[in-house]
Amino acid sequence: MSDEQERLKRLRERQLTARDPLVKVRKEQQHTAERERKRDRSVSLIQAWRDIPRIWRSVVWAMLLGGVAIGVLSSFLENALWSILGGIGIAVIFLLFAVIIGNALNVRDEIKRHAK
Repeated sequence: MSDEQERLKRLRERQLTARDPLVKVRKEQQHTAERERKRDRSVSLIQAWRDIPRIWRSVVWAMLLGGVAIGVLSSFLENALWSILGGIGIAVIFLLFAVIIGNALNVRDEIKRHAK
């Protein structure tokens, strides 16, 4: 009998706290304070770069490597058209690898985040 009374007492307490209007107010204040802290936090270029998904960062690196490839090929080949086409081809290959690797890294990070 005592166990049943204790269970009913705990149930009643939970019901009262669930109907407490201040719970919603406190939650909203906490959410607002968190938004203000995020807004006031200074942003660095490194943090902004890390916030970009890896798939897009790898695309930027692939385009930079493609540009370097065009520069290198244009210094070796006399025909500018072939050097540009070769550089674009190399950039596309880099781009394919970058998208695959960037997506794999994003999936890995998501799995780690959801595993916590």
